[in-house]
Formats: sequence, structure tokens, C-alpha cells
Amino acid sequence: MSRTNKLRYAVAESRPVPGRGDNWMFTRHTFLWCWAFAFPGLAVAEAWIVTPELNIQSGYVSNINLTPDVDSRGVETKENAGIESIASVAAELARQTPISELRGRARLDFKRYTQEEEREFDSEDNQFVDVSGHYKITPINDIGLRVSLERKFTGTTNRAFGDSFADVSLEDAGNDNISDVDTDTGVSRIQVRRERVQAEPYWSIGLTQNTRLKLQYRYDDTVYGGGAALARLIDFTRQRASVRLEHKWTERDRIFFSVDGGTYEAPDADRENDEIALRVGLRHNFSPISVVGFTVGARQLSFDSLNTGENEDDVGSIFRLFGEHRGELTRYTASVGRTITPSGTGALVESDIANFNFTRSLSPRFDFHFESEYFGNSSVADNSVDLLANRDYVRVSPQLRWNWTPEWSISFIYRYEWEDRETFADSTDSNAAFVSIIYRRDNELSEG
Repeated sequence: MSRTNKLRYAVAESRPVPGRGDNWMFTRHTFLWCWAFAFPGLAVAEAWIVTPELNIQSGYVSNINLTPDVDSRGVETKENAGIESIASVAAELARQTPISELRGRARLDFKRYTQEEEREFDSEDNQFVDVSGHYKITPINDIGLRVSLERKFTGTTNRAFGDSFADVSLEDAGNDNISDVDTDTGVSRIQVRRERVQAEPYWSIGLTQNTRLKLQYRYDDTVYGGGAALARLIDFTRQRASVRLEHKWTERDRIFFSVDGGTYEAPDADRENDEIALRVGLRHNFSPISVVGFTVGARQLSFDSLNTGENEDDVGSIFRLFGEHRGELTRYTASVGRTITPSGTGALVESDIANFNFTRSLSPRFDFHFESEYFGNSSVADNSVDLLANRDYVRVSPQLRWNWTPEWSISFIYRYEWEDRETFADSTDSNAAFVSIIYRRDNELSEG
């Protein structure tokens, strides 16, 4: 069973990316040495909470990669139904002191498809690592870093397996983390390996008792493997820097203003986008466990039009409304907004995003979970090659979990997905039902 101070993300070894050298991804030992030097309060820990996890899931999917009955040429497509089975092993690590905190999670998925029709999908192995931490330099100044590594496949995975209800504190609920939603998964129906590295350091400075300044930088590097050309996917890099000023207006209200800018580059396609955005927002705490808020602003993108050959600017609005409640028996999060997200199609896209997640403890033995999300992507440029990114996607997934013992549980999951692409005449959907067996146990390790 989870604990409040338990680490959600852990460190594990990763395979090197082809063409990037053996040192492109840090190993587990490299990570720990980096944290030891950067945050000494974390390295000298009296006790850690380590949580191993095993998840075996299998079920029937009516349309594995959301292929419509008829393709863009009017040709009838092959049946995509089959059995999807996943074995997932994960480890979590947690440590918190009065001046520091480290959170981490590593997960390895093995996915297999069983089909009776001629069209077969290859088995997949996906790896995910996410590590974050912060350290108080002084009582009013702290630094932090988040690093995430991901190796997965496009085509059959519209959502990362088992990623829900990440332990983000209510203090961070007002940040513009809506842009963390990966609206590019499933953009291609062809199985292509995608490898992504993200790094996000920050420095939070207390200017006065009620006013803080936060300096933040984010680096995102995405590389596609074999078959990318056929899938029309392009390697890209995105960098962003932001300055955020936050003021504690009342005991329950905080207001903030932020400026951020960045670049998106796809060198293989000789494409580059520049972006700048201004935001203002308010966060209100109804109680220590409930918060609501909003952000609103404007953004400008600059890009080279492939149709006219000239540099063009596009100005638009960005916003986010959010709410969150974390009670003892009930938890829910909800948000709706518009933002700019990077795409492997070779450009930044404007994304309308909405999600609602809910969990309720029905009894000591039974829990109910409900997850839903929507995103609608549209290319900002008028380039015909960007039409691949234009699509709407919906996912709804209720789940009933039986907590057989404190460590073992069984889940019964239903998942509905719907997608409408501009490049296809008709929309498509999929129904899926799974049974999942989960093992999870907290272990407190003390150093001698």
C-alpha cells in the first residue's frame, strides 16, 4: 500500500540509443553518483523506502492500433483484433528529509500480441525511468532536477501502461504541467521504436516572505528507430526556458506571472520553430487537500512555411483550468486547457487537452478507479506534410480492484478508445477488457 512520502519514480539501467554512443543514457550508478554530489542531504540517508512491483495483465482488444475499416485510399483494412498481454516489473525509491527529497521510478514492460488474422504485431519491450529531487540551499532557496528516460513503440501504444495518479504535490498543481501530456503517442500506426530523454532543472528563490522567483529550463530530445521514414516520423529536439514570479496573496490564494520561450528543431527535415508565451494565473486552496485554479495567456510561434518559403508568425491563446482533491477515501483530478506540444511529424502543434481521473476506496478490500482523457491536435503551419498530426483522441477506462492481501491485488479493467484523423475519411474506435494481477510491497531499508 502506498505511503505519502514514497518515491514514485526509480532509477534503472537503460540501453544506449543507436547512433548516440554508449553514454547517451546514464546508468543507475551514474545517477546515484550525480545525486550524491548535487544533493548531499539525499545521499546520506538513514532509511529508504523501496517498493518492488509486478503487474501481469492480459485481455482482448477489438482494434489494437485504432485502424479504420477503410484507409485513406478507400481500401478495406485487415482485422486488428487480438489478445494483448503485458508483463511489467517496476521499482520505486523514496527518501525525504527536512531539507531534501528524492523520488524515482523505473519500469520494464514486455508486451505480446496474439492474433488469428494475417496481420501480426511484433512483441515489444518498453523501458521507463523517471527521477526527481530537490535540495534546500537555504530556508527560502532550493534547487531541483527531474530526468526522465523513455524507450517505447509507436503504433500500438496510445498510452503508457500503468501511468496514472503520479504523486505531484498540491503545491505544484498550479504549474503548467499540462504540456507534459504526450499527445504524440499513437500518431503513427506503424511500430517504430521511440527513445526520449527529458531533463528539467530549476532554481526557486525567495525574494520576500510571500514572493518567489522560479528559473526553469527544459530539454527534450526524441529519436526514432528503424521504419521512421515509412511512418513519416522525424527526430526532434525541443528546449524551453521560463521565468515565473509567484506571490502569496492571501493564506489560501496565490497569483503568478510567467514568461517562457524556446525552440523546436528537426534537423533531418531542416525545420525550426521558435516560441514565446506569457501567462498569468491564480491558485486557490479550499483546504489542505483541495485546490482549484487557472492560467491564461498568449503565445507566438515563428516558422518557415513550406508553401510560401517565407517566415511566418502565428499568435494564439493558451489556458488551463484545473482542480484536485486528495481525501482519505476519495481522490480526483480534473483539468482542461490549450497548449503547444512537440510532435514527431516535424513541427509544434496546438493541443486542446482535457482529463478527469477519479479513485474511491469502496471498502478495505475494494477500490474503484476511473480514468479519462481527450486531446485534439492541429498543426499551426499551413504545410500539407503536417496533416498527420491533426487528430482527435478519446480514452475512457473504469477499473475495479480487489485488494486480495496488502501486497496482492486483482483488477478488472475496461478501456474504450476513439480517434478521428484528418487524413482518414472515417473515425475509428476500440473496446478492450483486461484482467490484471498486481504485486506491490513497501520495504524500509536502514543503513548500518
